[in-house]
Amino acid sequence: MDFSRVLMLADLHRETKNLTPLYLGLGFLVFLIVLIIVVGTVRTNIYVSQGKIIKRKMYFYKMKYNYVARIEDKAAFFAALTDAVKATGVVSYMEGDYETQMNYSGKRWQASLIRTDDGEIEKVVSFSFQLTQYSQSRYAGPNVYHLNMLLTAIEKTFLAFCPNTRITSEAITWKGSSKFF
Repeated sequence: MDFSRVLMLADLHRETKNLTPLYLGLGFLVFLIVLIIVVGTVRTNIYVSQGKIIKRKMYFYKMKYNYVARIEDKAAFFAALTDAVKATGVVSYMEGDYETQMNYSGKRWQASLIRTDDGEIEKVVSFSFQLTQYSQSRYAGPNVYHLNMLLTAIEKTFLAFCPNTRITSEAITWKGSSKFF
């Protein structure tokens, strides 16, 4: 058998092979990735312009937020905070009272707003907000838009009642494992 003839037939096959479906598939994949990025950016910008969210770091939900404010009328403040949280429409379950702790639940997440002051200093309240549980799969984590809306509503209420509210954040160490498959 003549190997030069086999090599010539292999070259001929390689030259005539149609790569159009491969290029179309790769082009479509690139288009989908660009579309997802553009839609996410537009959605974020719409929410920011409406005042529903604040632009935050990528993993803002893995932070603990501390608020210290001087509140003259605590009853009105707690009522306004409850109304602001309900108005977001992202909390499916809310329990507790603002004298100790409020728990919120949404799609694939749970968070708490815990009162951290001891009540000794009159008219000063301090709270700590953090995500207490979230589920993450290969395809989706917690709904960051909903968490951002909740956090923005809480921060706006604090700032409305006390423009000098001190807001600090600190990273939380999460324990757990992620499953790839």
